[in-house]
Amino acid sequence: MFFERNSHSEITSPKDLGYIKQVALSLNRIASWPLTKSKANKKYTFSVKRNIAYILFEAILLFLQATYVRNYKHTLSFFKMGHTYITSAMTVICLQRLTMPWLNQYREVAREFLEKIHLYNHKNKSDYAMKVYSRVEKICIFFTLFIHYQMYTGILLFNITPWYKNLKAGMFSSNKPSNGTFEHAMYLELPFDYLTNFTGYIFVFILGWVETYTVASTFCLGDLYLSLIVFHIWGNLKILKHSLESFPRINNQRMTKIERSWYTKVESEHISLLIKEIVNHHRLIMDFMSKTSNTFSFFLCIYFAFHQIIGCILLLECSKLDSEALGKYGPLTVLLFQQLIQISVIFELIGSQSETLIDSVYGLPWECMGLKNRKLVLFFLQNVREPISLKACGMVSIGVQTMAAIIKASCSYFIILRTFTSNEEMTSG
Repeated sequence: MFFERNSHSEITSPKDLGYIKQVALSLNRIASWPLTKSKANKKYTFSVKRNIAYILFEAILLFLQATYVRNYKHTLSFFKMGHTYITSAMTVICLQRLTMPWLNQYREVAREFLEKIHLYNHKNKSDYAMKVYSRVEKICIFFTLFIHYQMYTGILLFNITPWYKNLKAGMFSSNKPSNGTFEHAMYLELPFDYLTNFTGYIFVFILGWVETYTVASTFCLGDLYLSLIVFHIWGNLKILKHSLESFPRINNQRMTKIERSWYTKVESEHISLLIKEIVNHHRLIMDFMSKTSNTFSFFLCIYFAFHQIIGCILLLECSKLDSEALGKYGPLTVLLFQQLIQISVIFELIGSQSETLIDSVYGLPWECMGLKNRKLVLFFLQNVREPISLKACGMVSIGVQTMAAIIKASCSYFIILRTFTSNEEMTSG
């Protein structure tokens, strides 16, 4: 199983770790893992033909959903229209994520993550680095297991709920209700009847499972992949901070009240190498974060806009408070809000950890160093003052404050829509 530890003899690179293999396998199922080695040019690529097939499939479904809304917007109930808006918006996000492997930056970030940033590459630096690596590995294994469980549970509930309602309504019996129609996980504009015809129902039912799996995979696995990157950046920052805090100090016996003690020439050369190593480690993290932010900038902007719009619609769907609404939309609402909170809190880890580096750098014994090493420390101090964070569209930092603003806005929109639908029901009644 992917959550089990591999024996150390089997691991020669991060790609051999169980949870990385599972993420690669799951993303490969939707042709979105960007690190498949091409035999022709020996470059990292992805399953291009299958990816195109998935994109075409999602594009066709999005068109059919949009056509369905256009044709029946005057006859559909507010809640059923909301359901179609939700599935259409999720299809849009799914399409956007399926195109990510086409970006060279995306593939480069994935390669650099495994070859440079992953803590497997830093675990032998010190005992503390090995300790951080072991802790982050446990977190990643648990998180991978949790997200996969969450994904498959969501897929099951979203499709089983309408099926159960059809069963309960007697739609599968020989004496179907005269005006009864089949419930579906999604609604499309098709040239045949799938609302009352059983054969048409089976076709759309199977199509719904395929679509739900694809959408859930892009949502959950996309967030999982980005979260794993963040966990390892956080681990790198922990190692960097420990390197600063355990920096060699002058022996107290050499300190006198009359004259200041300085590092000896041999010590200064060693100190210079240590500072350069720390600076290079920090530069590696900063460069990778810059690439990651640029790669996922538009992705995060679309994703957070989706949460702000769809969050209020999901709350509205759940506001009916009957078993059908809670069974169908409750898990999806919890899942999406949990993903928003989860990814925001995880991103906040980087910002809070990077802020602690400033005091650690200033705490270096720079007063005992020569001019050359002092310049290096001053240069490093100026660099660490720049906060490390991921930004949506290069403007909005992703963190707890952004998450709180989105949830607050979604709740406000929900109250407005709920008032509107209540007034509409009273008028029609």
